[in-house]
Amino acid sequence: MPSTTYRWQVASRFEDERQVGEERAFSTRELPPDPPAAVSLTRPAPDASTGSRDLKLCWQSDDGDGTYFDLYVWPRSLGVELPLTPAIRGLSLTCHRLRGALFPGDYLWDVVASNAGGRSPRAGPGRFTVLREPRFLRGDCDGTGVLNITDPIRSLEHLFLGGEAPDCLVSCDANADGSVNIADPIFVLGFLFLGSEAIPAPYPGCGHDEIPTSLSCKAEPVVCR
Repeated sequence: MPSTTYRWQVASRFEDERQVGEERAFSTRELPPDPPAAVSLTRPAPDASTGSRDLKLCWQSDDGDGTYFDLYVWPRSLGVELPLTPAIRGLSLTCHRLRGALFPGDYLWDVVASNAGGRSPRAGPGRFTVLREPRFLRGDCDGTGVLNITDPIRSLEHLFLGGEAPDCLVSCDANADGSVNIADPIFVLGFLFLGSEAIPAPYPGCGHDEIPTSLSCKAEPVVCR
């Protein structure tokens, strides 16, 4: 029942005489909603291994508007008890990305929903492992640690002559568009000989890819170790 004010009075009649009592009022208060139900942890899958650059945690909730979520993430070595402070508080969406926020290792995570009526029970904990992601040098398609004419040649061999894919294919993504194609050797040639746009990071030093990509790096180049 919503918050409402009601007015009331009593009237009496005796023979032909009617008497009306004093008007009075009372109010009702809106009842709080029931606390939300426990959410379901959906991503990543239990005991999944993932990279740390673009870790996405998702959960499912059947509760509607007015429900917020506290996300907890902590090292598995600390045990299964929920930490006192959430990693992220008051989320309104049911997914959250942790971009480069975790060191390699084993982690637990959990989500607690809350609304005006209280907090939900715990959902988990869920478990996942963050792997160490290889570093690379963008544009260094042949893995020598030096950007020169042999890099676009290596890229063209792979693309059009059936050459074996480089061990760290993401290095060949010179223009950082998330794919390896003819635009990449052209981009490197423009940088080397025409003074065109600079190679995006990681360059001129080794580093991680800050742009989510499906390109692999099976082996970290020697120069980056």
